Formats: sequence, C-alpha cells, structure tokens
Amino acid sequence: GDRQHIVASPNTDADAIGIYSDDLGSAVSVLFVRGGIITDRECFFFPAEEILDSGTLTSLLFRFYTDREYIPKEVLLGYDLLPEDQSMLEAKFAESGSVRLYRPQRGDKHQLVEQSENNAKNLLMHKRETEDRTTKFLAGIASFLGLEVLPRRIEAYDISNSGDEHTTCVMTVMIDGRFVKKEYRTFNIRNQGQDDYAAMREAIERRLGHPEWDYPDLFLLDGGEGHVSTIKSLLDEKGVVIPVFGMVKDDRHRTRALVTPEGREIGIQGAPALFAFIGQIQEETHRSAVGYHHKRHTKTGLGSALEKIPGIGPARRKQLLKSFGSVKAIRAASLPALTEVVPSAAARAVWQYFHAAPEKTNEED
Repeated sequence: GDRQHIVASPNTDADAIGIYSDDLGSAVSVLFVRGGIITDRECFFFPAEEILDSGTLTSLLFRFYTDREYIPKEVLLGYDLLPEDQSMLEAKFAESGSVRLYRPQRGDKHQLVEQSENNAKNLLMHKRETEDRTTKFLAGIASFLGLEVLPRRIEAYDISNSGDEHTTCVMTVMIDGRFVKKEYRTFNIRNQGQDDYAAMREAIERRLGHPEWDYPDLFLLDGGEGHVSTIKSLLDEKGVVIPVFGMVKDDRHRTRALVTPEGREIGIQGAPALFAFIGQIQEETHRSAVGYHHKRHTKTGLGSALEKIPGIGPARRKQLLKSFGSVKAIRAASLPALTEVVPSAAARAVWQYFHAAPEKTNEED
C-alpha cells in the first residue's frame, strides 16, 4: 500500500468496502485496515451495463473472501444487503471465526467506508483517464497509418537464426499500448534451411491456426517489403483482413519507416511519439528473439530433451522439472503420474515422446 497512516483506533481490524457508480460504470474498493492502519487496498471495476445490486456484490464478496486466508473481525459495508445475502455471507464468514458484517452509521468506521468510496471513485477516474490517453494515442497511430480499426492488439514478429542453423520466429504482443509477456509465443521453424520469408510465412500461418488467440488489429514484421508482401499474400489466401507493415531500419538499427505490402514507405521520424513507439516494439521483439536463443544455448543438454516435445512450452517444462526433479525421472514416470502434474494432452505428449514412436502434432511451443 501507500504511506501508512493511522485511520482508526489501534485495535481496529476491518475491511471497509465502498462503492462508486455513475452512468459509465462502477468500482468497488476494499481497504484493509489492520491495527488501525490501512495496509493495503484492492479495487474491482464494472461496466455500466453491470448493475451492482445486493446479489452482484454478494457474489463478488463471496469469491473475494474464498481466496483470502485471513478475514478480519469486521467487514464494513457502504451499502445495505438484502437479508438473504447478508445471512449467506455471514454463514461463509462463520468458517473463519466470528466476523461482523454491517453498515456503520457514524464514527471512524463510517469514515473508513467513506474513504473506501473515495478510493473507488479516484481509481475509476484514473483508470478512465489512462484509457482515454491510450485510446487517443492508438487513434493517432490509426490515422497516421490509415488503419480502420484502433490497433488495440499489435503483434510483432522477428525471425532469428542462431549459430546452430536453428531458425525461430518470436511473436511479441502489445495490448492497449502495453507489452503482455504471457501472450508471447516462440515458433520453432519446422522446415529448417528455408529462407527468412518462408520462415516468417510458416510462423504466421501456424499463428493463424490458433483462433483461440485473439487475432491482432495490426501485424508488424521485422523486415522490409519482401516479408510484408509474403505475409500479405498469405493473409489474402486465408481471407484474413489484418493490416501488415514491415519495420525498416536505418544504419543505426532503428526503425526509420514502415513499409506497406505494395512497397510504399511511411517515414515515421517526423512523428516522434510513433517513432518512439515503433522503436520500442522493434527492440522488445528483437530482445525476445535474441534472448530465446541465448537461453537455448545455456541450457544443459538434458533440459533440451523436453524442448523437443511438441506442445510442451516453457511453463509446462518448468512444472514437470519442478515436480519430478530431473528429465530422467520424467522419462521414467507413468502416464497417470504425469497427468497429475500437467493436463492430460500434455502428459500424453510427454509419455509418447519417451515411450512411443513420435507422433506429429500441430501444437505450438
């Protein structure tokens, strides 16, 4: 939390729950008061179409307190619950000892609830301001590049070849102007030894085979006109309409222009904000690509056995190694034992890799 200051008597242990609502939406804030000091805060946001009534709030609190190991002596509300919701929550709280759930009418507890309501309002306003700024910025990019849709999700691709002739393509993702690392993917190019255009085409074709990953509003490729026209024709074949641009570098290795599939260059140096933004994307994508190869080379030979299993990504590898301790133990594990650690499809892939004739699968890393 922020600077801790005393807001109530030192024996006060309470969560203060406040709501702020207007025509555009609402926020529910929880202030954690421990020993009379606000030690932490959380806030939940709801769109205008979600009406915050007693039932909605009760299910929110129910979920919220299911995840917390500690429930304080008092839960203070800034609103009235329906009697049946009140008794449902009280029954839930009874599991963790005596918890009083009520709406304080006066005194420092009442002030705590008011403070929580102010917190809800301030955070909601701040969130909207940030969103408005982001939207304005994305709208600026859209008009500069002639896009019809705000580029809320941007995917950037970089092909990299390491010394051992191993080609990969890294995909980085930006959502609402921020990098979202858990959405990144690395494609191990299957058809090794082909040129970069073909490698990029393979990666994006495989990417399009994953409708469960939201399609982007904009593709950015690390490369010039050749890359872009290759991918544009792939998108045309698939009937997918997503704008695609190449990032063309100057001799200092900074993106100086974006190039269209028709080979038209759009200079971005005159647009400082866009220039910085594209530079950031290009750097992040390049860093991910280089970082990936570096990781591959510093790994021991053992870990890399797991890397060859189709459909097993870095997170699953980590999970398996953590549970079994070594590749040797994973190799010796039974299918049921593997299934306890990773989902059954992944467990089967691991088991088959070590025990059966390798099967071809289409899952990405």
